[in-house]
Amino acid sequence: MAESEKTAAEMGAYIKELEPQLKEQQEKANKQMIALNELKIQLEKDEAEGKVKEAEAQVVKKEAEEQSNIANEKAAIMEAKKIDAESKLNEIKPDDVLQIKKYKLDNTMMKFSYFLCMLCLTNPKPKPPRGGKPYSKTIKKVSSTKLASSSPAAFCFA
Repeated sequence: MAESEKTAAEMGAYIKELEPQLKEQQEKANKQMIALNELKIQLEKDEAEGKVKEAEAQVVKKEAEEQSNIANEKAAIMEAKKIDAESKLNEIKPDDVLQIKKYKLDNTMMKFSYFLCMLCLTNPKPKPPRGGKPYSKTIKKVSSTKLASSSPAAFCFA
């Protein structure tokens, strides 16, 4: 028995020596658990932020798809207008183009058109409001001299 008491005493002394180390290891483990919990909380926050960012990205993606669809529709409309304009351009006869060029180059025609324009602008017609009568009740008199039928002024008053 003496030997077992001696062994028990030795074991007790050894346990007392290990107690500070055990407490130190427990404190270390507690600090690591606290750090782990903090990391877990941060991870949960990051996951929540990630879900919010993902939802925002989905909204932006939908908006971008809508803008892309609108742009594609506009491009299709523009292409259709381009094809329509090309077909109308193909319908123009070279003679028509020559007539327009000839009209532009003809000085007498240009002077005639300027004269007509000035004549019409100097004698404006009253424009009533919709559905109403003209404000001006004055009668416009044509020049006292008779106008020849080939005169530019005859076209304006016809």
